[in-house]
Amino acid sequence: MKRVSDDLLAHDFKLEQLNRLKILELKSIFANKLMLAGSLGVDFTFELKEDITAIDAETVVLVRSIGIMLDNAIEAVSALGSGLVRIALFQEGKTLSLIIENDCMEGLPKIHQLKQAGFSTKGEGRGLGLSNLSGFVSQSPHLNLETTAQNGKFTQRLLISQGG
Repeated sequence: MKRVSDDLLAHDFKLEQLNRLKILELKSIFANKLMLAGSLGVDFTFELKEDITAIDAETVVLVRSIGIMLDNAIEAVSALGSGLVRIALFQEGKTLSLIIENDCMEGLPKIHQLKQAGFSTKGEGRGLGLSNLSGFVSQSPHLNLETTAQNGKFTQRLLISQGG
């Protein structure tokens, strides 16, 4: 039987790269959501190879957007009962890319349908997350969101333009 301390050590190791994120508000949302994933038994990977010290986009919008993306990914994998949430944050020229990919059920509705306010695959009284996320992104000149669902993977790539 695996000891609790083994789980904690593995969890801490996965979060170690989070120390490269120097923006406290963003570091906090990632830490909070990834600890939630761990507490729910949702496996995840987190990759950040270089220090991130500044972001041009409005921090509040980013925190809310990242929170929605992570909540949806964690919830989807939790509902499946198994799977993985993969997170990568990296710089590509003047663009900072955040990719959140999770295993998902097959046969998801079309992306435009998932983004409609009130539409949910999870039951009544839900379906605002992706709609709100689309609204946040469309109001920010520094953000662009690409969403795909194929081959049992739901992928969101948030592109954050820097320095311009």
